[in-house]
Amino acid sequence: MNNPSPTLPGMVGLSLALWFAAGCGDGITGNGDGDLDIRVSNIAVLDYANNADASDIRVSFNTPAEADAVDGFRVIVVKNSAVAGFDLETALQLSADRYHELPRTTTGEDVELPSALLDAGGDAVVEGASYQVVVLSVAAQPDNQESQLSEFSSAFALERTSLVSTLATNIQGGSGGVALDADGNIYMADFGATLSFPDGDRVFKITPQGQVSVFATGFMGASGNDFDSQGNLFQSNIGGQSISKIAPDGSTSIFASGSPIVNTVGIYIDEADELYVADCDGGQILHVDAGGTVSVYVRSALFSCPNGITRDDDGNYYTSNFYNGDVLKITPEKDVSLLTTLPGDNNGHLTYHEGSLYVIARSVHRIYKVSLDGDAEIFAGSGQRGHRDGSVLQASFSFPNDLVFSDDGTRLYVNEVAPLTGATTMIAPCNIRVIEIIE
Repeated sequence: MNNPSPTLPGMVGLSLALWFAAGCGDGITGNGDGDLDIRVSNIAVLDYANNADASDIRVSFNTPAEADAVDGFRVIVVKNSAVAGFDLETALQLSADRYHELPRTTTGEDVELPSALLDAGGDAVVEGASYQVVVLSVAAQPDNQESQLSEFSSAFALERTSLVSTLATNIQGGSGGVALDADGNIYMADFGATLSFPDGDRVFKITPQGQVSVFATGFMGASGNDFDSQGNLFQSNIGGQSISKIAPDGSTSIFASGSPIVNTVGIYIDEADELYVADCDGGQILHVDAGGTVSVYVRSALFSCPNGITRDDDGNYYTSNFYNGDVLKITPEKDVSLLTTLPGDNNGHLTYHEGSLYVIARSVHRIYKVSLDGDAEIFAGSGQRGHRDGSVLQASFSFPNDLVFSDDGTRLYVNEVAPLTGATTMIAPCNIRVIEIIE
Protein backbone atom coordinates (compact mmCIF):
# COMPACT_ATOMS: atom_id res chain seq x y z
CA MET A 1 0.00 0.00 0.00
CA ASN A 2 1.23 3.48 -0.73
CA ASN A 3 0.38 6.89 -2.04
CA PRO A 4 0.78 8.08 -5.62
CA SER A 5 3.68 10.48 -5.99
CA PRO A 6 3.91 13.06 -8.75
CA THR A 7 7.66 13.21 -8.28
CA LEU A 8 8.31 9.70 -9.60
CA PRO A 9 6.71 9.43 -13.05
CA GLY A 10 6.42 6.43 -15.28
CA MET A 11 5.49 3.67 -12.87
CA VAL A 12 3.23 1.04 -14.42
CA GLY A 13 1.05 -1.24 -12.29
CA LEU A 14 2.51 -0.05 -9.01
CA SER A 15 1.37 2.88 -6.96
CA LEU A 16 4.04 5.25 -5.69
CA ALA A 17 4.68 6.43 -2.19
CA LEU A 18 6.50 8.99 -0.10
CA TRP A 19 7.15 9.88 3.45
CA PHE A 20 4.86 12.86 4.03
CA ALA A 21 6.52 15.67 5.93
CA ALA A 22 4.45 17.82 8.24
CA GLY A 23 3.83 21.45 7.49
CA CYS A 24 2.00 20.96 4.21
CA GLY A 25 -1.44 20.65 5.81
CA ASP A 26 -3.56 23.12 7.76
CA GLY A 27 -1.89 23.94 11.08
CA ILE A 28 -3.99 23.72 14.24
CA THR A 29 -2.65 24.74 17.61
CA GLY A 30 -4.27 24.76 20.99
CA ASN A 31 -1.52 26.96 22.31
CA GLY A 32 -2.77 29.45 24.86
CA ASP A 33 -0.92 32.68 25.63
CA GLY A 34 2.07 32.00 27.82
CA ASP A 35 1.86 28.21 27.54
CA LEU A 36 4.89 26.10 26.81
CA ASP A 37 4.97 24.74 23.26
CA ILE A 38 4.38 21.02 23.74
CA ARG A 39 3.33 20.22 20.17
CA VAL A 40 5.03 17.44 18.23
CA SER A 41 6.51 18.38 14.85
CA ASN A 42 7.53 16.85 11.53
CA ILE A 43 4.82 14.22 11.35
CA ALA A 44 5.57 11.62 8.67
CA VAL A 45 3.26 8.84 7.53
CA LEU A 46 4.32 5.57 5.94
CA ASP A 47 1.94 3.15 4.21
CA TYR A 48 3.53 -0.04 5.51
CA ALA A 49 1.39 -3.12 4.82
CA ASN A 50 -1.56 -4.55 2.91
CA ASN A 51 -4.01 -5.19 5.75
CA ALA A 52 -6.56 -2.59 4.60
CA ASP A 53 -6.90 -1.09 8.07
CA ALA A 54 -5.04 1.23 10.44
CA SER A 55 -2.26 -1.30 10.99
CA ASP A 56 -0.99 -0.39 7.52
CA ILE A 57 0.10 2.98 8.90
CA ARG A 58 3.41 3.88 10.52
CA VAL A 59 3.72 7.37 12.01
CA SER A 60 6.89 9.19 13.02
CA PHE A 61 7.27 12.61 14.62
CA ASN A 62 9.61 14.74 16.69
CA THR A 63 8.66 15.02 20.35
CA PRO A 64 8.69 18.49 21.96
CA ALA A 65 11.63 19.84 23.93
CA GLU A 66 9.29 20.42 26.86
CA ALA A 67 8.44 16.73 27.19
CA ASP A 68 8.17 16.99 30.99
CA ALA A 69 5.06 19.11 30.52
CA VAL A 70 3.34 16.29 28.57
CA ASP A 71 1.33 13.46 30.11
CA GLY A 72 1.18 11.54 26.82
CA PHE A 73 0.44 11.75 23.10
CA ARG A 74 -2.63 10.70 21.08
CA VAL A 75 -2.21 9.86 17.40
CA ILE A 76 -5.43 10.62 15.50
CA VAL A 77 -6.37 9.73 11.91
CA VAL A 78 -8.74 12.30 10.39
CA LYS A 79 -10.57 12.15 7.06
CA ASN A 80 -9.50 14.94 4.72
CA SER A 81 -13.09 16.14 4.57
CA ALA A 82 -13.15 16.61 8.36
CA VAL A 83 -9.82 18.37 8.80
CA ALA A 84 -11.19 21.93 8.49
CA GLY A 85 -13.55 21.47 11.42
CA PHE A 86 -11.19 19.51 13.65
CA ASP A 87 -9.96 21.45 16.68
CA LEU A 88 -8.58 20.95 20.16
CA GLU A 89 -11.98 20.58 21.79
CA THR A 90 -12.95 17.89 19.29
CA ALA A 91 -9.69 16.02 19.87
CA LEU A 92 -10.12 16.06 23.66
CA GLN A 93 -13.64 14.61 23.39
CA LEU A 94 -12.70 11.60 21.25
CA SER A 95 -13.36 8.17 22.71
CA ALA A 96 -10.35 5.89 23.23
CA ASP A 97 -11.09 3.79 20.13
CA ARG A 98 -10.48 6.87 17.94
CA TYR A 99 -6.90 7.59 18.94
CA HIS A 100 -3.72 5.66 19.63
CA GLU A 101 -2.16 6.66 22.94
CA LEU A 102 1.58 6.84 23.52
CA PRO A 103 3.47 7.53 26.73
CA ARG A 104 5.41 10.73 27.28
CA THR A 105 8.63 8.70 26.93
CA THR A 106 7.95 7.75 23.30
CA THR A 107 10.65 8.51 20.77
CA GLY A 108 8.01 9.10 18.11
CA GLU A 109 9.80 6.79 15.67
CA ASP A 110 7.91 4.26 13.52
CA VAL A 111 4.76 4.18 15.63
CA GLU A 112 2.59 1.27 14.49
CA LEU A 113 -1.14 1.91 14.71
CA PRO A 114 -3.46 -0.89 15.86
CA SER A 115 -5.74 -2.57 13.34
CA ALA A 116 -8.88 -1.76 15.34
CA LEU A 117 -8.19 1.98 15.46
CA LEU A 118 -11.07 4.08 14.08
CA ASP A 119 -10.67 7.44 12.46
CA ALA A 120 -11.76 10.58 14.27
CA GLY A 121 -15.27 10.24 12.85
CA GLY A 122 -15.69 6.74 14.24
CA ASP A 123 -15.27 4.90 10.95
CA ALA A 124 -12.82 2.13 10.11
CA VAL A 125 -9.63 3.18 8.32
CA VAL A 126 -9.90 1.74 4.82
CA GLU A 127 -8.08 1.62 1.52
CA GLY A 128 -8.79 4.39 -0.95
CA ALA A 129 -10.08 7.02 1.49
CA SER A 130 -7.94 10.12 2.02
CA TYR A 131 -6.66 10.93 5.50
CA GLN A 132 -4.32 13.13 7.48
CA VAL A 133 -2.71 12.45 10.86
CA VAL A 134 -2.59 14.86 13.78
CA VAL A 135 -1.10 14.34 17.26
CA LEU A 136 -2.58 15.65 20.48
CA SER A 137 -0.08 16.45 23.25
CA VAL A 138 -1.97 15.96 26.52
CA ALA A 139 -0.78 18.39 29.19
CA ALA A 140 0.62 16.85 32.38
CA GLN A 141 -0.85 19.66 34.51
CA PRO A 142 -4.02 20.77 32.73
CA ASP A 143 -4.73 23.44 35.33
CA ASN A 144 -1.53 25.26 34.36
CA GLN A 145 -0.85 24.08 30.81
CA GLU A 146 -3.23 23.61 27.90
CA SER A 147 -3.09 20.47 25.77
CA GLN A 148 -2.06 21.21 22.19
CA LEU A 149 -2.54 19.87 18.68
CA SER A 150 0.22 19.47 16.13
CA GLU A 151 -0.05 20.51 12.55
CA PHE A 152 -1.59 17.91 10.26
CA SER A 153 0.50 15.60 8.13
CA SER A 154 0.13 15.72 4.40
CA ALA A 155 -2.79 13.78 2.96
CA PHE A 156 -2.40 10.08 2.19
CA ALA A 157 -4.52 7.15 1.04
CA LEU A 158 -3.84 3.48 1.70
CA GLU A 159 -3.40 1.44 -1.44
CA ARG A 160 -2.44 -2.17 -2.13
CA THR A 161 1.07 -2.53 -3.51
CA SER A 162 4.21 -4.65 -3.41
CA LEU A 163 5.99 -4.71 -0.06
CA VAL A 164 9.59 -5.03 1.12
CA SER A 165 10.48 -6.99 4.25
CA THR A 166 13.69 -8.27 5.82
CA LEU A 167 14.35 -12.02 5.80
CA ALA A 168 17.83 -12.29 7.37
CA THR A 169 20.22 -9.76 8.90
CA ASN A 170 23.93 -9.47 9.61
CA ILE A 171 25.05 -12.46 7.57
CA GLN A 172 28.80 -12.50 8.14
CA GLY A 173 29.95 -12.19 4.57
CA GLY A 174 30.27 -9.63 1.79
CA SER A 175 27.55 -9.04 -0.79
CA GLY A 176 28.35 -11.40 -3.62
CA GLY A 177 25.81 -13.11 -5.88
CA VAL A 178 22.50 -14.68 -4.92
CA ALA A 179 20.83 -17.75 -6.43
CA LEU A 180 17.75 -19.83 -5.64
CA ASP A 181 17.42 -23.62 -5.59
CA ALA A 182 14.36 -25.69 -6.49
CA ASP A 183 13.23 -25.76 -2.84
CA GLY A 184 13.24 -21.99 -2.49
CA ASN A 185 16.48 -21.70 -0.51
CA ILE A 186 18.63 -18.64 -1.20
CA TYR A 187 22.40 -18.95 -1.65
CA MET A 188 24.50 -15.85 -1.05
CA ALA A 189 28.17 -15.70 -1.94
CA ASP A 190 30.71 -14.06 0.37
CA PHE A 191 32.65 -11.61 -1.76
CA GLY A 192 34.79 -10.46 1.16
CA ALA A 193 34.68 -7.65 3.69
CA THR A 194 35.51 -4.89 1.22
CA LEU A 195 35.41 -4.28 -2.51
CA SER A 196 39.18 -3.79 -2.46
CA PHE A 197 39.97 -7.26 -1.08
CA PRO A 198 37.73 -9.93 -2.61
CA ASP A 199 38.81 -12.75 -0.34
CA GLY A 200 35.47 -14.16 0.82
CA ASP A 201 35.59 -17.94 1.02
CA ARG A 202 32.03 -19.05 1.79
CA VAL A 203 28.59 -19.49 0.30
CA PHE A 204 25.69 -19.14 2.73
CA LYS A 205 22.36 -20.95 2.57
CA ILE A 206 19.29 -19.04 3.74
CA THR A 207 16.02 -20.92 4.10
CA PRO A 208 12.68 -19.34 3.16
CA GLN A 209 12.19 -18.84 6.91
CA GLY A 210 15.45 -16.87 7.20
CA GLN A 211 17.68 -19.48 8.85
CA VAL A 212 21.32 -18.96 7.83
CA SER A 213 24.06 -21.59 7.58
CA VAL A 214 27.34 -22.04 5.71
CA PHE A 215 26.71 -24.23 2.67
CA ALA A 216 30.19 -24.46 1.16
CA THR A 217 33.71 -23.08 1.64
CA GLY A 218 36.99 -22.84 -0.24
CA PHE A 219 36.49 -19.83 -2.54
CA MET A 220 38.45 -16.68 -3.28
CA GLY A 221 36.17 -13.69 -3.58
CA ALA A 222 32.89 -15.53 -4.17
CA SER A 223 30.83 -13.34 -6.50
CA GLY A 224 28.14 -14.27 -9.07
CA ASN A 225 26.50 -17.69 -9.16
CA ASP A 226 23.76 -19.76 -10.78
CA PHE A 227 22.28 -23.27 -10.68
CA ASP A 228 22.33 -25.81 -13.51
CA SER A 229 19.55 -28.28 -14.24
CA GLN A 230 21.12 -30.92 -11.97
CA GLY A 231 21.13 -28.74 -8.86
CA ASN A 232 24.82 -27.88 -9.01
CA LEU A 233 25.71 -24.32 -8.04
CA PHE A 234 28.42 -22.68 -10.16
CA GLN A 235 30.30 -20.01 -8.27
CA SER A 236 32.61 -17.32 -9.64
CA ASN A 237 35.86 -16.63 -7.79
CA ILE A 238 36.67 -13.03 -8.65
CA GLY A 239 39.91 -13.22 -6.70
CA GLY A 240 40.85 -16.70 -7.88
CA GLN A 241 40.59 -16.52 -11.69
CA SER A 242 38.28 -19.52 -11.64
CA ILE A 243 34.76 -20.89 -11.45
CA SER A 244 33.87 -23.50 -8.84
CA LYS A 245 31.24 -26.22 -9.04
CA ILE A 246 29.33 -26.93 -5.82
CA ALA A 247 27.43 -30.22 -5.71
CA PRO A 248 24.07 -30.43 -3.91
CA ASP A 249 25.84 -31.87 -0.86
CA GLY A 250 28.12 -28.81 -0.63
CA SER A 251 31.28 -30.47 -1.91
CA THR A 252 33.33 -28.14 -4.10
CA SER A 253 35.66 -28.51 -7.07
CA ILE A 254 37.25 -26.20 -9.63
CA PHE A 255 35.22 -26.33 -12.83
CA ALA A 256 37.12 -23.82 -14.98
CA SER A 257 40.24 -21.73 -14.42
CA GLY A 258 43.04 -19.80 -16.08
CA SER A 259 43.16 -17.72 -19.25
CA PRO A 260 41.08 -16.11 -20.70
CA ILE A 261 39.45 -15.65 -17.26
CA VAL A 262 40.48 -12.40 -15.56
CA ASN A 263 37.95 -11.95 -12.75
CA THR A 264 34.55 -13.51 -13.28
CA VAL A 265 31.40 -12.13 -11.68
CA GLY A 266 27.83 -12.85 -12.88
CA ILE A 267 26.88 -16.26 -14.30
CA TYR A 268 23.91 -17.27 -16.45
CA ILE A 269 23.38 -20.98 -17.23
CA ASP A 270 21.31 -21.96 -20.27
CA GLU A 271 19.17 -25.02 -20.97
CA ALA A 272 22.20 -27.02 -22.14
CA ASP A 273 23.94 -26.31 -18.81
CA GLU A 274 26.50 -24.09 -20.54
CA LEU A 275 27.72 -20.98 -18.74
CA TYR A 276 27.81 -17.37 -19.89
CA VAL A 277 29.95 -15.37 -17.53
CA ALA A 278 30.55 -11.64 -17.07
CA ASP A 279 34.28 -10.99 -16.69
CA CYS A 280 34.73 -7.61 -15.00
CA ASP A 281 38.22 -6.33 -15.76
CA GLY A 282 38.53 -8.64 -18.73
CA GLY A 283 35.89 -6.48 -20.42
CA GLN A 284 34.31 -9.58 -21.92
CA ILE A 285 31.60 -12.19 -21.72
CA LEU A 286 32.95 -15.72 -21.49
CA HIS A 287 31.40 -18.98 -22.61
CA VAL A 288 32.09 -22.15 -20.62
CA ASP A 289 30.84 -25.40 -22.09
CA ALA A 290 29.57 -28.36 -20.09
CA GLY A 291 33.08 -29.80 -19.95
CA GLY A 292 34.64 -26.66 -18.45
CA THR A 293 36.34 -25.32 -21.61
CA VAL A 294 36.46 -21.53 -21.53
CA SER A 295 36.32 -19.24 -24.56
CA VAL A 296 35.55 -15.59 -25.20
CA TYR A 297 31.92 -15.16 -26.25
CA VAL A 298 32.19 -11.43 -26.97
CA ARG A 299 34.37 -8.43 -26.17
CA SER A 300 33.31 -4.81 -26.48
CA ALA A 301 34.58 -1.35 -25.63
CA LEU A 302 31.14 -0.75 -24.09
CA PHE A 303 31.90 -3.20 -21.31
CA SER A 304 33.02 -1.36 -18.19
CA CYS A 305 33.31 -4.14 -15.65
CA PRO A 306 30.34 -6.19 -16.81
CA ASN A 307 28.81 -7.38 -13.57
CA GLY A 308 25.51 -9.23 -13.83
CA ILE A 309 24.31 -11.20 -16.83
CA THR A 310 20.91 -12.55 -17.89
CA ARG A 311 19.05 -13.60 -21.05
CA ASP A 312 15.60 -12.89 -22.49
CA ASP A 313 13.21 -15.26 -24.26
CA ASP A 314 14.66 -14.40 -27.69
CA GLY A 315 18.23 -15.34 -26.82
CA ASN A 316 19.55 -11.82 -26.25
CA TYR A 317 21.94 -11.45 -23.34
CA TYR A 318 22.10 -8.39 -21.10
CA THR A 319 24.82 -7.21 -18.77
CA SER A 320 25.09 -4.37 -16.27
CA ASN A 321 28.30 -2.40 -15.85
CA PHE A 322 29.75 -1.94 -12.38
CA TYR A 323 31.97 1.01 -13.33
CA ASN A 324 29.11 3.04 -14.82
CA GLY A 325 25.32 2.98 -15.10
CA ASP A 326 25.07 1.32 -18.52
CA VAL A 327 22.92 -1.71 -19.25
CA LEU A 328 24.01 -3.42 -22.47
CA LYS A 329 22.28 -5.74 -24.90
CA ILE A 330 24.11 -8.57 -26.70
CA THR A 331 22.28 -10.12 -29.64
CA PRO A 332 22.70 -13.74 -30.75
CA GLU A 333 24.90 -12.29 -33.54
CA LYS A 334 27.09 -10.84 -30.75
CA ASP A 335 26.28 -7.21 -31.52
CA VAL A 336 26.66 -5.15 -28.35
CA SER A 337 24.64 -1.97 -27.86
CA LEU A 338 23.60 0.39 -25.09
CA LEU A 339 20.07 -0.39 -23.85
CA THR A 340 19.79 2.25 -21.13
CA THR A 341 21.82 4.12 -18.52
CA LEU A 342 20.72 4.14 -14.90
CA PRO A 343 21.56 6.78 -12.27
CA GLY A 344 24.52 6.39 -9.96
CA ASP A 345 27.27 5.18 -12.33
CA ASN A 346 27.47 1.90 -10.43
CA ASN A 347 25.20 -1.00 -11.32
CA GLY A 348 24.83 -4.22 -9.41
CA HIS A 349 23.44 -7.36 -11.02
CA LEU A 350 20.31 -7.82 -13.14
CA THR A 351 17.74 -10.48 -13.91
CA TYR A 352 15.06 -11.10 -16.53
CA HIS A 353 11.45 -11.83 -15.61
CA GLU A 354 8.28 -11.90 -17.73
CA GLY A 355 9.39 -9.51 -20.44
CA SER A 356 11.37 -7.03 -18.37
CA LEU A 357 14.80 -6.61 -16.83
CA TYR A 358 15.22 -5.84 -13.15
CA VAL A 359 18.49 -4.02 -12.58
CA ILE A 360 20.16 -2.83 -9.38
CA ALA A 361 21.41 0.75 -9.44
CA ARG A 362 23.68 0.05 -6.54
CA SER A 363 24.98 3.45 -5.48
CA VAL A 364 21.52 5.06 -5.50
CA HIS A 365 20.08 2.16 -3.47
CA ARG A 366 17.33 1.34 -5.95
CA ILE A 367 16.05 -1.37 -8.27
CA TYR A 368 14.88 -0.38 -11.74
CA LYS A 369 12.48 -2.17 -14.04
CA VAL A 370 13.71 -1.84 -17.63
CA SER A 371 11.71 -2.75 -20.72
CA LEU A 372 13.43 -4.54 -23.60
CA ASP A 373 13.16 -1.23 -25.48
CA GLY A 374 15.24 0.46 -22.78
CA ASP A 375 12.53 2.36 -20.90
CA ALA A 376 13.50 2.45 -17.22
CA GLU A 377 11.30 3.09 -14.20
CA ILE A 378 11.93 2.87 -10.49
CA PHE A 379 10.69 -0.47 -9.20
CA ALA A 380 11.84 -0.39 -5.57
CA GLY A 381 13.68 1.89 -3.18
CA SER A 382 13.16 5.40 -1.89
CA GLY A 383 16.69 6.37 -2.91
CA GLN A 384 17.72 6.94 0.70
CA ARG A 385 20.22 4.51 2.17
CA GLY A 386 18.64 2.41 4.90
CA HIS A 387 16.83 -0.77 5.85
CA ARG A 388 13.26 0.46 6.13
CA ASP A 389 10.58 -2.09 5.28
CA GLY A 390 7.28 -1.12 3.69
CA SER A 391 5.82 -0.44 0.28
CA VAL A 392 8.30 -0.74 -2.56
CA LEU A 393 8.87 2.97 -3.13
CA GLN A 394 8.94 3.93 0.54
CA ALA A 395 11.27 1.11 1.57
CA SER A 396 15.01 1.74 1.61
CA PHE A 397 18.05 -0.35 0.70
CA SER A 398 21.77 -0.09 1.43
CA PHE A 399 24.01 -0.76 -1.56
CA PRO A 400 22.03 -3.74 -2.88
CA ASN A 401 24.00 -6.01 -5.19
CA ASP A 402 22.17 -9.03 -6.63
CA LEU A 403 18.59 -10.21 -6.99
CA VAL A 404 16.70 -13.36 -7.87
CA PHE A 405 13.01 -14.16 -8.39
CA SER A 406 11.20 -17.09 -6.83
CA ASP A 407 10.04 -19.69 -9.34
CA ASP A 408 6.44 -18.46 -9.17
CA GLY A 409 7.47 -14.82 -9.53
CA THR A 410 5.73 -13.69 -6.34
CA ARG A 411 8.94 -12.84 -4.46
CA LEU A 412 12.14 -11.07 -5.37
CA TYR A 413 15.13 -11.66 -3.09
CA VAL A 414 17.82 -8.97 -2.80
CA ASN A 415 21.06 -8.86 -0.84
CA GLU A 416 22.43 -5.61 0.56
CA VAL A 417 25.12 -4.20 2.83
CA ALA A 418 24.10 -4.14 6.51
CA PRO A 419 26.26 -1.25 7.85
CA LEU A 420 24.88 2.23 7.19
CA THR A 421 28.06 4.08 8.08
CA GLY A 422 31.74 3.76 7.28
CA ALA A 423 33.56 3.47 3.98
CA THR A 424 31.42 2.78 0.95
CA THR A 425 33.82 -0.01 0.01
CA MET A 426 32.76 -1.94 3.13
CA ILE A 427 30.26 -4.60 1.98
CA ALA A 428 29.95 -6.90 4.99
CA PRO A 429 27.96 -8.08 6.84
CA CYS A 430 24.84 -8.43 4.67
CA ASN A 431 21.07 -8.64 4.82
CA ILE A 432 18.58 -10.51 2.64
CA ARG A 433 15.45 -8.52 1.78
CA VAL A 434 12.27 -9.86 0.19
CA ILE A 435 9.91 -8.00 -2.13
CA GLU A 436 6.42 -9.54 -2.15
CA ILE A 437 5.08 -8.81 -5.61
CA ILE A 438 1.51 -7.54 -5.84
CA GLU A 439 0.33 -7.06 -9.41
